[in-house]
Amino acid sequence: MTTRSQTLLGRKTLDEARPIGAAILSGVAFIISIATTVACVIDVRDIARPDVSIIYAVLIGFIIAIGLTAAQILTSDVTTIGYLIALAPDAIMTALQLREWLLTPLFNAIMPGSSGVAISWLVGLVVGIISAYIPERLIFGKRKLIKV
Repeated sequence: MTTRSQTLLGRKTLDEARPIGAAILSGVAFIISIATTVACVIDVRDIARPDVSIIYAVLIGFIIAIGLTAAQILTSDVTTIGYLIALAPDAIMTALQLREWLLTPLFNAIMPGSSGVAISWLVGLVVGIISAYIPERLIFGKRKLIKV
């Protein structure tokens, strides 16, 4: 049996730190969501309208990110379909950018070829969904069971 003096941190200390940790994790995930949304808008601008100022593209991306977050919050306990519709673009944009920035180079280094690309897409999608869902869950708690 371990005593308080034998542990690095006591259970009470960890329990008291949990809300702060959740707030920090939510903030990091929210920043990642904003950054990936802005990056996707910039990518679209580069292809569709390269004449548009980068500042406008960043502003539009930021507004889209805030709008998607607001839609997720407003629909989370109202309608599952509405929530999934609000969550999907956020998760997809996060998956695309994380795949481009991190996962494709990593998996191509580990396993070159189509298997590395396929795995980077799969991991990117899973990470995108998790990073889009986790902040809302940490801030507001478990969703109520609602009908579709």
